[in-house]
Amino acid sequence: MGGTHEFSNGNGSMSRYVKEIAERMVFAYPLLYDDDHRILAEFCRRGSTYLEVGVYAGGSAIVAGLAGCEVWGIDTWSYPDEMKTPKPTPDDVRANWEAFGLDPARLHLYQAQHPPLPDELAGRTFDTALIDGGHEAEEVWRDWASVSPRVRGYVLFHDANRAGPYWAMLKVLKEDPRWGRVGLPVGCTTTMR
Repeated sequence: MGGTHEFSNGNGSMSRYVKEIAERMVFAYPLLYDDDHRILAEFCRRGSTYLEVGVYAGGSAIVAGLAGCEVWGIDTWSYPDEMKTPKPTPDDVRANWEAFGLDPARLHLYQAQHPPLPDELAGRTFDTALIDGGHEAEEVWRDWASVSPRVRGYVLFHDANRAGPYWAMLKVLKEDPRWGRVGLPVGCTTTMR
């Protein structure tokens, strides 16, 4: 996976790096566009533990794993009947993880509704977190309220160009002075610290 890659010009197309990830995944595909993977990897390299809410097929978790993080992921892995895209399971995520030669002992998956965090995570803190669960404003806010007290470093909002995540991010900036925006949204990911 090393080397120089061509990245998208910001028009929503997948970069070459993300296409390489998609080709190696056993099931489904990564929901990463533009520079999402680059931003995620940059912040993951600053720590060693990563929490993700809304794992889907594990594309972001794989990026965090390749950046050296031990990964904890929470998802319901339940989908509406009318959903036309693939419907991965936790076993599919594990297969995708292993397809990259990542150590299965460094991937911890919890099939659960969030919030709250699963009891198994009580007392655990994380260097980086990605919120990519429900995309309605209140869902994103509840994820934030549950995750942020456990994060020592950075929280990333995926799809921050959508109304729900964007609203939650603005609410955080207004109501919690301990956190601030690290940068403007690039692609679909915004970071807070």
